[in-house]
Amino acid sequence: MSMIDVKVSATGVEADFGTLPDRLHRLVYKTVSDLTTQLADRVRRKLSGEALHVISGDLRASFDQDVQDQGDQIVGKVFQSKDVPYARIHEYGGPITIPELPRKDFGVYHFTDSSGRDVFTKGPIRSHTINMPERSYLRSSLSEMRDEIIESLASAVSGSEIERS
Repeated sequence: MSMIDVKVSATGVEADFGTLPDRLHRLVYKTVSDLTTQLADRVRRKLSGEALHVISGDLRASFDQDVQDQGDQIVGKVFQSKDVPYARIHEYGGPITIPELPRKDFGVYHFTDSSGRDVFTKGPIRSHTINMPERSYLRSSLSEMRDEIIESLASAVSGSEIERS
């Protein structure tokens, strides 16, 4: 049997197997599929209130999963299938520039200041930059599952699981 190379990266889990017996190949495919589903579920949980508060549910609904069997490589991915403009700023954090907002004759602007207080104003509001904190949901989920992913794939490939399947 050739060497097996498993990589866990920010974009997914990749296992390079070379040539495997069919039964073992099916077991590894099932393991990668199960782990991919668990990772997608964890990301959706984080987007259901663990890391971010749900407002519209668009970000949570934008995630999908896929497993591809390319013969010598089985790739499980959890990915954003629909563009949600605020996804990146929540995952990585960073500066956001607020444009100048004119005075409102009717209605008010509402925001939370740096001390957490609600502010209501008619404006005008000067252009300014705020720092959005990182609220990782994707990278943190993969990091939390990293050891489980490696152990599950190692167990499947070691043959200890083959006898039971």
